[in-house]
Amino acid sequence: MAILEDIKKKLLKLGEKRLNLKKNRMKNLLKIAFPDEGLYREIMLSLGYKNNKVQFLELATITPYSEIRRLGDVQKIELALLHRAGFIDTQGKLENFDFSLKRKTILKTGQVISEKTKRWLIKQ
Repeated sequence: MAILEDIKKKLLKLGEKRLNLKKNRMKNLLKIAFPDEGLYREIMLSLGYKNNKVQFLELATITPYSEIRRLGDVQKIELALLHRAGFIDTQGKLENFDFSLKRKTILKTGQVISEKTKRWLIKQ
């Protein structure tokens, strides 16, 4: 029984440590960003799960929340994010949009995403 209590205490301690790290990261982020931008970046970071956190954070940085709000329409937001992520080319499909900001999308296999996949993504 004592072993289970020790495990429980260690898990609680680790959980609290992890929560404090996230809390400190948010405090630091709020020093340089408005609250809605900070929340947006944290949501994007969490959408990347463990393997794509950096890519999602980069996407949030090159497509800030202020731009997302300005676009307004869900379809325009999807197009903008897919363009900036490097999955599709939206030249001419969005007005007042900086097309120069774009990631080069490389799959885990090292291959650039195919044109067929790009066409599928733009239909979604």
